[in-house]
Amino acid sequence: MKENEIQQLQKELEQLSKEVQLQQEKILQLQQRIAQLSNTEISIPKEAKIHTPQKFSLENFIGLRLINFIGIIVLVIGLSIGVKYAIDRNLISEGMRITLAYLAGIVLYVLSLQLKKKYVLFSAILFSGGMASLYFTTYAAYVYYSMFSFVLAFIIMVVLIIYTVYEAIRYNRQEIA
Repeated sequence: MKENEIQQLQKELEQLSKEVQLQQEKILQLQQRIAQLSNTEISIPKEAKIHTPQKFSLENFIGLRLINFIGIIVLVIGLSIGVKYAIDRNLISEGMRITLAYLAGIVLYVLSLQLKKKYVLFSAILFSGGMASLYFTTYAAYVYYSMFSFVLAFIIMVVLIIYTVYEAIRYNRQEIA
């Protein structure tokens, strides 16, 4: 019974294969005819490559995720030590501290915009860092240095939050959210 069914399926498969081959030959003939009529070369489309997501590998995790994470942590610690040293020695005034912090946030934001087309993930991380820097700088300017009024600090922080949420939706990246 099973052998009969297998033979029947094989015959059906052969028939369908012949039909597909005939259709491909007809397509080729039509393309050649069109080329003759328009005096252009035949462009037979190549098969599209199917992108399959890579499975988890330790090498990819270390090279693509862990190294970036460690690099960011080392950078933040290094900058923190340098800034703390400058503050302890009164090398940077209060106004200059806030100005430099805002400038750092803006630089990260501008870099994220420039890198968005080629490096979406890295751009999203830079954007997140820039927005966090601007947000916490506004907080520090209000709480520690009383440079802003409560209302102004609140408005700036709300605008930053709304813009960050908007960009998180546009980027469609979990890293920003």
